[in-house]
Amino acid sequence: MYRFFKAIIILNTLLVILALLTGIQVLKTYNATRFGFNGIILSQGFLPYVYLTAMAYFLYFRDYLMIIILLIISALSGVKAVYAGEALFIFFLIISQRNLKFSRKALYILITFLLFGALLLIILSMPIFQDVINDDGWLTAIFSYRIENAFELLNLINGDNYNYIIGATDLNVVRLELQLIDIALFFGCLGVIIYAVFSVKFYQTHAISRISKVYFFSTLILSIFSGNLFYVPLSCILFFLTTISLGKEFKNKEFSL
Repeated sequence: MYRFFKAIIILNTLLVILALLTGIQVLKTYNATRFGFNGIILSQGFLPYVYLTAMAYFLYFRDYLMIIILLIISALSGVKAVYAGEALFIFFLIISQRNLKFSRKALYILITFLLFGALLLIILSMPIFQDVINDDGWLTAIFSYRIENAFELLNLINGDNYNYIIGATDLNVVRLELQLIDIALFFGCLGVIIYAVFSVKFYQTHAISRISKVYFFSTLILSIFSGNLFYVPLSCILFFLTTISLGKEFKNKEFSL
């Protein structure tokens, strides 16, 4: 898996460089109105999970060159969820280190979120986001109208178009890219309970090593705010296989800073 993701990231880096030099549209994350390059990974919803997985393997194997390359192309992706995913992963990695003093953990966490904030501010400084900020505020720009869409949809729910136990029966929209809400809309309270129980059992069984736990929590929390995990097959398969692989293969070894 490590070699596979190393090859994918190297190939993607070359394509991102090509896109920077030539402006090839198919290699860009968005259209001409917004900055971003995703290379061969065409889905911006899938991209954060690919980069999170690559980060987990590169950190474990201490491939610092690939970590630097990955962070650079993550910054060039222009995808807010990529920034959030990498920040969450590093945050959980830092707090999981038992050999670090509290003051040093606090310093590393501060640096991580300052860098995340700086990247986010750079993206939000673009004209397309400035228009959204001026019209609808910062939260709307950060979450790309997800919160507004959620409230709008929730106001449309009634006994005729939604069953609280099994989910939507007659809603035009059942996917807001907010994982918990999406599950509740599509599968109802029963679906939320089933997913929650399954996630807990899966974590207890397969997230054995420290790095697999860091990967599990950072991916799951990212999905709450950006979606595209449990209902995108490739993201879901990648999440489960990586957690199992990291937990099984490395259960007798631990990564430390």
